[in-house]
Amino acid sequence: MAKAQRSGSRSAGSGSAALFKLIKQVEGDGPLGEVYLFYGDEPYFSDRLVKALQQRVIDGNTNDFNYNVFIGGQNSGAEIVSVCESFPMMRPKRLVLVKDCQGFRADDWQAMATYLKNPFDKTCLVLLSSRKPRERGGGKAEKDAMLAMKKTAVIFECVAPKKISDLGGFIDAELRRLQKRMDARARTVLMELIGANLTNLVNALERLAIYIGPKDTIVLADVERCIAATKLEDVWDFQDFLALKNLGQALAALRKIQKNRLKTEDLLFLHGSITSHFRKLHQIASLLSRRTPEEEIKSIVGGHPFMVGKQIALARKMDLASFPAALDALMLADRQFKSSRVPNPLVLEKMVYSLCKR
Repeated sequence: MAKAQRSGSRSAGSGSAALFKLIKQVEGDGPLGEVYLFYGDEPYFSDRLVKALQQRVIDGNTNDFNYNVFIGGQNSGAEIVSVCESFPMMRPKRLVLVKDCQGFRADDWQAMATYLKNPFDKTCLVLLSSRKPRERGGGKAEKDAMLAMKKTAVIFECVAPKKISDLGGFIDAELRRLQKRMDARARTVLMELIGANLTNLVNALERLAIYIGPKDTIVLADVERCIAATKLEDVWDFQDFLALKNLGQALAALRKIQKNRLKTEDLLFLHGSITSHFRKLHQIASLLSRRTPEEEIKSIVGGHPFMVGKQIALARKMDLASFPAALDALMLADRQFKSSRVPNPLVLEKMVYSLCKR
């Protein structure tokens, strides 16, 4: 089969600015790449890019004959290549999405490497991986595939900002998209509440943009009423009681919060805020266990110095060994919120008992 050889790859970089630039390219009228590699542990970026490609190639119709989805480790490389080399039906291109490429075996990578050296110009192949394919230290087939992609693929690294203080650029880009502004106090509190979960952060900003209507600027009171759906002090007290395993006060704080008749999205926000809080406390406790100076911890963690100072004081009272069980309890609650028939308030209450178990 005749194939068109790409002249070279385009490294699209990483981060929100590069994301919006790449989405604009995909949504435009210019030529699409034959291969895209999106790797990293932040699903927000890859989700946005995949949706843009779905809209461009198959008009957003995921039931289209020209749309195929495969899973690395479940589908073989040979099977994927066979579909990639087939002509599309009544469309200029076929879209092939391969998830979890980190699950490929050596023979899968070998089949992919051969294809990636000269991809079919009637197919748009999108590879998703939690990590970058190895050029060193991995098998020869994986190395060959990565070297081929460096010549023929558009490569984008999907990583969230490492520190909460680094979220500013991402928030600025989203606010420009929403044509809104946000004052400094509202921005600081929103970042502390949600942390570096970009999907939750975008959802919060979109809710705030709708909530304030024609107003130009989001202020602290908007975050409190729309996102926290309760007094911020009550949320922070609740988080701290959980961290200290104070069951009685945690349950009392939960009852106080629940008096606001929280909607499902409010409960999900509350869970996300607690998860972000525990992850940061875990990071701080780990640094304290290595006798890292407090000022260095503040620099590493990022965020408002006063807030980080309070979190350091709280982490000093916690047992580092307790965090794995706490994070497991939070993960279980997340799965139950999304897929269980158990009422959400009961899921939250069970989570409180699990976190406060000594």
